[in-house]
Amino acid sequence: MHAPYRLLLVILVLAVLLGGSLLGGSAPARADFQAFEAGLNPDGVAYEINADSEGLLWISDYYGEIWSIDPLSAQYKIYSAGGSPADARRAGDFIYWVDSNKIVRSNLSGEYYTWMVGSAATLYSTAVDSLGRLWAIDFLDHYLYRLDPNPVGLDPAQNELCTYTIQDNLWGSGYLHSYSYGGKDYLIFGNDDLSRLYRYNITDDQLEWWQESTKIGSIYGLTVDAQHNIWFANYHTDKSLSELDPVSSKLKQYILPNTSPPAMIAVQDDLIWYSVIDLPRLGVLDPSTAAYTETNLSSNHGQGQPKISCTPVLPEGPYQMFVSPAQDLNLSGEKYTAFYEADGWYMYLMPQGAQPWGIAQVDGKVWMVDQGRQKLVQTWLQASLRACKKWDLDKDAGTSGDQYPVPGWRMDLYKNGSLDPVDSKLTGPDGCAQWDGLELPATYEVKEELRDWEYLASSGCGPTAITLPGTTTCKFVNWTEVHPVFLPLLRR
Repeated sequence: MHAPYRLLLVILVLAVLLGGSLLGGSAPARADFQAFEAGLNPDGVAYEINADSEGLLWISDYYGEIWSIDPLSAQYKIYSAGGSPADARRAGDFIYWVDSNKIVRSNLSGEYYTWMVGSAATLYSTAVDSLGRLWAIDFLDHYLYRLDPNPVGLDPAQNELCTYTIQDNLWGSGYLHSYSYGGKDYLIFGNDDLSRLYRYNITDDQLEWWQESTKIGSIYGLTVDAQHNIWFANYHTDKSLSELDPVSSKLKQYILPNTSPPAMIAVQDDLIWYSVIDLPRLGVLDPSTAAYTETNLSSNHGQGQPKISCTPVLPEGPYQMFVSPAQDLNLSGEKYTAFYEADGWYMYLMPQGAQPWGIAQVDGKVWMVDQGRQKLVQTWLQASLRACKKWDLDKDAGTSGDQYPVPGWRMDLYKNGSLDPVDSKLTGPDGCAQWDGLELPATYEVKEELRDWEYLASSGCGPTAITLPGTTTCKFVNWTEVHPVFLPLLRR
């Protein structure tokens, strides 16, 4: 037999020996992203989700319900608020929300009062400052409103409603966010029509704004990171996640791949989670590795200061709404498939029909409202680890094109220096074993089972500290002779 044919026969025989095809190539398996889902009101229209200082989550359902979620116990209560509650949030012993042209405040037992805001067209988004005062923004007009509780928060008749008239006559954003820094309270909000981002120092009553017609665009989700930089989702031609340093007035734009329009955002450490409008997608941005464009914006301080008028307001009430007993969430597992992992972007496909919107982060877990399927989603920062076993034909790991997958080889996974494996898998027909949904940050290591094969090389199998989502791939390269039982066949 000629040498080339003998070599081919050796390969085919070894394929039989190893229990799979060595000649067939294989594409890397897609990484699954572990999530858990619980049903919301199937007839409802849930949107916003807000975390309070106690770690509880509050969901606003325009069908007339406010859901209170306890992530630790995985239980929920339903407040039957009626109307169309929007952007509900808790401050101290009270729950606040807005509904059309009224502000509502309830205690935790469901006794509530309403304050009519005659000048409001459509109250939409809320915020609570460090003094426990509620702020609301008008979606269709140029007003901010502030409702002040009295010092002890018991007598609603002592409340005061303040109206802030913004001098711009155009509006159209409606999203509001509050934060404290350096002993001062700030509100941030946007103006779609003028492509402006505002920051209002409510401690000193100073308004400043940044404007750039092609860079700011339509502002959706708003938040602030640990460095006090302002982040917003830009639903615009550019479709970006944008970061503004209010000190230097530098704007960084991270353009989303696949022209995905971002909706709402949440910060976890140095990563940005985001939902996507009208598409079943959940994403994570790592700003430290993603490309961006930078623009120097001009800051306008003290121009167009709002006109402020405050008047005592008498509420209507008290009323009593039904509050359900605590019930289990009944979270069930769901797999989201990774379809993009590159250049600091990680994007995951949700089930068909999903329309993610509000998103919040509590104690390392990310919670999101899927309005399309009326689901509450719980997930966390995860990665995938893929370990592959290769047989090297010429016994030289440095040459290419001559390594073949070995199925049925046991791989053991270790986490954070554990002495015993936390899981074990056999390699598949492609010679690889893969673990999805690995919780981050953590250090992982893979060890292969020991057989009477000659070790040649391995790459990246640990211990490896993994802090970012995506797929880490490593491989073990070994060599063995063909089993003697096949030698008579080879000599024919």
